[in-house]
Amino acid sequence: MSKTSSHSAPRRKGRIGVVLVIAVLAIGGYGYFHYGKSRPQEEKTARSISVLYEEVVLKDMPVEVKALGTLSANATVTVTSRIDGQLMKLHFTDGQYVQEGQLLAELDTRTYQATKAQYEGQLAKDNAQLRSEKRKYERYQQLFQNGAISRQDLDTQRASSEGYEGSIKSDQAQIAAAALNISFGRIVAPISGYTGLHQVDVGNMVHSSDTTGIVTITQTQPMALTFSVPERYLSQIMGMLRDSKTMPVQVMDAFGRSVLAQGAVSYASNQIDINTGSIKLKALLPNTDNQLYPNQSVSVTLQLGMLHNAIVVPTGAVQWNDDGSFVYVIGDGDHIRKASIATGPVSNGYTVIDSGVQAGERVVIQGIDRLSDGVKVSPLKQSDESVAKPEAQDKKA
Repeated sequence: MSKTSSHSAPRRKGRIGVVLVIAVLAIGGYGYFHYGKSRPQEEKTARSISVLYEEVVLKDMPVEVKALGTLSANATVTVTSRIDGQLMKLHFTDGQYVQEGQLLAELDTRTYQATKAQYEGQLAKDNAQLRSEKRKYERYQQLFQNGAISRQDLDTQRASSEGYEGSIKSDQAQIAAAALNISFGRIVAPISGYTGLHQVDVGNMVHSSDTTGIVTITQTQPMALTFSVPERYLSQIMGMLRDSKTMPVQVMDAFGRSVLAQGAVSYASNQIDINTGSIKLKALLPNTDNQLYPNQSVSVTLQLGMLHNAIVVPTGAVQWNDDGSFVYVIGDGDHIRKASIATGPVSNGYTVIDSGVQAGERVVIQGIDRLSDGVKVSPLKQSDESVAKPEAQDKKA
């Protein structure tokens, strides 16, 4: 019995080993055929990158220049008195909007009224004296014709009459000056605008020599905009001004988020700033809604013309490196081609392409950071929102 058992044990161990080897081979074969064959396909899928694209199109594009500008009041006037006198009344409140010609203040003009009355009395006296001298001269003429008086007596009487005529003219001038001074006692707004803080209280004396004035008025309708553009645009700008062509200006807040106003260039400086190589321009903005304030910083877009049927791409497709600008073009077989380009004006999210691509070609606008020459992609058009939304979510993730 023991002999038989000793021989059967090795046989059982051998059979178990064979079974284990067969099992290992079977599992390995299954893994090879199931996973090994699918891996190249998975690697191939992994190499195909999903991107969004838009087609290169022909489009009318404005020629625009971007700049930073500063707003200022179109006019600022310090309202002063043209005569000396006591301030009797103020007809405005600080910060009030006043119209041109509106009464602002009144001065005590009784001194000038008295002066006017004095010269009016003198005028009446001189007129009466002149009439008397004229009648006397007429009598002298008759006497001279009769030989009763000499030529010298006649000339003396005539000079006396003419002297009173001169006095009358002087009286009239003094009366006019006094009347003008009286009118200056009513101080009116020289321009329309907002008043500042009044500088003199009622009861104080004001003088024509005062530099601080009574109040300062700031005209903000229209508002003035000043900004500078590179001198390379000088000839085009001066030509448009010379031909009275409108150069529209759009003003946005300093962050470029919202449009504040629109206007047109009215003036170009007669010299170039040698430190910056730029030329200063001025535009007037209506500001009817009072959205603009003096010394406010704004973003400016100056339109110098229009390019018709220009080749354009989304600005987001344009990339830069040490060699210049380029875009990724989706070529045959959905393989990527890096195309060097020459760019032109930029406006409303599109860039003009002077050379490098043609209308109808597809350029990548999302997924750019994973691309290089020859890479195969899975192109998805931007206008397909059902695809664009998941892509945007992937990008956020």
